[in-house]
Amino acid sequence: MYRSETSFSVVIPCYNSELYIERCLDSIKNNNYEKVEIIIINDNSKDNTESIIKEYIDTHHELNIIYEKNDINIGAGKSRNKGINLSSGDYITFVDADDTVDYEMFSTLSSIADTKDCDCIIFNAKILNSNGKKHFDMFYGGGYSKSCEIPLTDALVYTKGCTCGKAYKNEIIKKNCVKFADLKRNEDLVYTKTALSCCNSVYFINKALYNYIENSKSLMQDVSLLDKNNAFKAYEMISHFFEGKKFADELNSIYLIEVVYSTTMTSIRKRENAKSNYKSMIRKYIKDDYYFKGYDLKYRIILLLFKLQLFGVVSTIV
Repeated sequence: MYRSETSFSVVIPCYNSELYIERCLDSIKNNNYEKVEIIIINDNSKDNTESIIKEYIDTHHELNIIYEKNDINIGAGKSRNKGINLSSGDYITFVDADDTVDYEMFSTLSSIADTKDCDCIIFNAKILNSNGKKHFDMFYGGGYSKSCEIPLTDALVYTKGCTCGKAYKNEIIKKNCVKFADLKRNEDLVYTKTALSCCNSVYFINKALYNYIENSKSLMQDVSLLDKNNAFKAYEMISHFFEGKKFADELNSIYLIEVVYSTTMTSIRKRENAKSNYKSMIRKYIKDDYYFKGYDLKYRIILLLFKLQLFGVVSTIV
């Protein structure tokens, strides 16, 4: 059993996860870490998810598991918010029920938390599918390839808005009432950017500690939920939260990569009018962008192709 002074709360929202939830819980158990609080929010599943969870709790008394079931289906974001309210660990992180974590995740995180006063710890992930695995970098750019402390402004711009790959000081999340947005998609973007804006210190661990397992039935793969308005609404929420924080340059860059880039890619993926979408969204972007040069070459090339209106080329190469 790995012992540390630092405790972690792991929030797991689940819906119809009978095929995956035990695998997810086993990966946390296999960390053999003493101070982990597992909070499972069952979003009114219709399959055998609940019975599997209850049996798991009954046969693993050594684990600290808090379980709640929603009376109605409220979505992953609101379920995570319920988990935040129930959490008591020093740090809080999130795991989806169909994913897993590395067996050294908590010992690695605690090695930083125990020695550095950091409000957020960022780490990479692996994407696993039938073709094998590939690395998932948690940044759009910034040139961070070694473990180090990251300037908050860089973290705000370059950190990807996905839920995974971050552990936050719980007191900061609760003190600033940071919540997931009530959106079908991009609810995690709002949480990530607003949470980071409340931090004073951010540390990056260059290790893949999270395993994102591609699941054809997951919400992330549901093209019908792709809606450019989600990204724009998320950005408006972030802008409102940033008021008075003097992050104008950072907001401009967030708009480029999270609204202009993502909505245009959504239009391409859904075979909509990408040209029209790009023109309408780029209007609010300020071209004098301090952070643009720091984006990875991949994103700079795609944004250049957007500017040249070569959307067909983007569709072919991505």
